[in-house]
Amino acid sequence: MDWFKRLPQLPKSIITVLIGILCLDLMVVTVKFLGARYSVPQLAFYRDVFGLIACFILLYFSSAWKEQGRPLKMRQWKLGLTRGLMVFFARICFFFAVINLELATATTLAFASPLFITALAIPVLGDKVGRWRWAAVALGFAGIVWVMKPGSDVFSWWALLPLGAALGYSAASVFVKKLDDDVPNALVSLYAHIGSCTCAGVYLLWSQEYTTVQSSIDWIMIAATGLFAAPGVFLLTVAYRSSPASMLAPFEYFAIIYSFAFGWYFFNEAPLDRLFPGVLLIVAAGMLILWRENVNNRAK
Repeated sequence: MDWFKRLPQLPKSIITVLIGILCLDLMVVTVKFLGARYSVPQLAFYRDVFGLIACFILLYFSSAWKEQGRPLKMRQWKLGLTRGLMVFFARICFFFAVINLELATATTLAFASPLFITALAIPVLGDKVGRWRWAAVALGFAGIVWVMKPGSDVFSWWALLPLGAALGYSAASVFVKKLDDDVPNALVSLYAHIGSCTCAGVYLLWSQEYTTVQSSIDWIMIAATGLFAAPGVFLLTVAYRSSPASMLAPFEYFAIIYSFAFGWYFFNEAPLDRLFPGVLLIVAAGMLILWRENVNNRAK
């Protein structure tokens, strides 16, 4: 891994995002398999329980956490837990979407997140967004509408849920920049998981939608949702705390490629007619944001 350490920070963050997104897509595939037998509240709760286990493992091996004396308390603990609420909201929306839509369609619509990140960065981080980035937001919105096809026979109200997921994940990504820089990334992920797990437990009790797990294979798959997701969230946290959010967000579009490949291989899905050309507009919007950020950085 010496080659990775020698890389500049931005390329390291980009690679970290790509690996994190792959982990999260593998988690989504597992949820889609399980969705035919178990409810979303149950899957969300189990995902967070096993995700917490993975978080404690990551914390135990965190060198930054050890160097600080293994603290478990965070000064901005309220914000850390509130990010868990944002992630919980996003996860519930996305789980419902992937179970009821094609995997690639749900993922593509969820990638309105760079657009939400751009918009949220203004009031939360005080970023200045010029006409180019607003044009990218408009372009991405047009692509989303094209994929959703409101008013047509293929439109489904489930298609609105990935947008809710995008809003939740974007808020969590932007607000992570408000945390103190010296807080270990593993501790940040742990607090988010505690907040999300608490919300998921309350939701499961309220819904009363619980089914006894049917087999050991199902238990393994349920555990995999958390064991895939926790490293994915951790890696994204590391990346977004190390580099500007608007620079990294476009690379999350690789999840569309992952999800299309997984959907085709595991579920015999190939929604090309639904995705194109709208997906191109969504990706182009992200690339436009990235280009404009590079121009601004060179000017500075």
